[in-house]
Amino acid sequence: MLVRFKNHTDMAHPMHLHGRVFKLVEINGQSLKYPLPKDTTLIPPNGGTGAWLFEATSPPGHWVLHCHNDVHLAAGMMTEVDYLQS
Repeated sequence: MLVRFKNHTDMAHPMHLHGRVFKLVEINGQSLKYPLPKDTTLIPPNGGTGAWLFEATSPPGHWVLHCHNDVHLAAGMMTEVDYLQS
């Protein structure tokens, strides 16, 4: 699964996905020659981008994807990644 982020704010956002180690494959439109294994990635401000690649192999359920800035998390900057049982 490929996840892309684009940050339209003037603040960097440390994005985190529970239950997964993903590979950071792109920053600001530049592909990384050697993808980095991560569980949190800083998405740069003012139009900055990032892309993750991961396999949905965690146990089925609801996995939280959110900004690790507590103020942003409290304001609702989060979503879920849902894995279904196959």
